[in-house]
Amino acid sequence: MRFLRRQAIPSEPPPTDVPEELEPEPELEPPSPPGIAFDGLTEDWRIVGRIVLTARAADPLDSIARSLNNRDPVELHDTRWASLDSPDALEPAPGLSRMSAYDLVAIIAGDPGEPPMSDGEFSVYQVRKTASPVELDMPPFLVRGTHFVEGRAEADHLLRRYGALFVPIGDATLHLGDRFLTDPRVQTILVNRLYIKGVRVLDREWLKSSGIPADSPLAQRIAAVTVRTVAPAPPELGRPDSPG
Repeated sequence: MRFLRRQAIPSEPPPTDVPEELEPEPELEPPSPPGIAFDGLTEDWRIVGRIVLTARAADPLDSIARSLNNRDPVELHDTRWASLDSPDALEPAPGLSRMSAYDLVAIIAGDPGEPPMSDGEFSVYQVRKTASPVELDMPPFLVRGTHFVEGRAEADHLLRRYGALFVPIGDATLHLGDRFLTDPRVQTILVNRLYIKGVRVLDREWLKSSGIPADSPLAQRIAAVTVRTVAPAPPELGRPDSPG
């Protein structure tokens, strides 16, 4: 009957486990919103938001171009829009979650903090392509900047309706009447070739009367471009010069 016996009182209380103070768990950062930021223009609207990419590249603008050149509808998030009459009066557009790449005239997204291409980078790039300063008539817009053409291609190849839908224009400014719609810190925009109605190559004669600042990226590019004499194409092999 041990349960009726008085138990001995210990001289010291039994040790108790004192919980150590727990370090607070680090706060988790909220997940980043889907897609990357973009600022696009249609013939009537300015649309700002985030575009979900279907293709990836090292450069965000190149990723947008590759996604749009798939010609599939693009998915949008956090969308706002404004009429071109008041392009800065953006309002939420939650119902605009998808749109066709064909409806976009230009994309003026980019990293405003990215410096312009240095002379060294330009020299490396020019090994493969030739810089052609151009003015693009894209009603209701006018785009001025540098298009890089492959080999013997001329700038007016932009009027052709095959190939990439969107092409990059560097040193770019986009005008709506007498207004600029591009951030002066943005170096490159994408234009939809389907909306190009005319191409003008800009030269030093145009620069003299243009009134654009001499220290602007486009003015410096025009001043640096030299006219290249293109050698005639070699004769086709396997064809005799005369019948024999």
